[in-house]
Amino acid sequence: MKAQKRFLHPLLLSNYRFSTLYSPMKILITRPRAQADDFAEKSRSAGFEPIFFPVVEIQPIENNIALDRALEKLNCYEWVVFTSVNAVEVVFDHLRP
Repeated sequence: MKAQKRFLHPLLLSNYRFSTLYSPMKILITRPRAQADDFAEKSRSAGFEPIFFPVVEIQPIENNIALDRALEKLNCYEWVVFTSVNAVEVVFDHLRP
């Protein structure tokens, strides 16, 4: 039975099998660039070489009627769950006078 070759992106392949003490393993950071620095610094401290490759751009939604309606009825909810720091910032920015 012939073994299948696995494809790895060149950014990941560079140290996949050949990492040495002199060549740190690279880590691809896909967060928005403005939010990636803290993770990159922690990665460097752990011995990795961060590669920035943002794949998401956070943009505000103009006239977010669904958010307006939900916040008007905030006292009707027992729980509010945020799925990201970005969601927290949007809601609190929206609540500020």
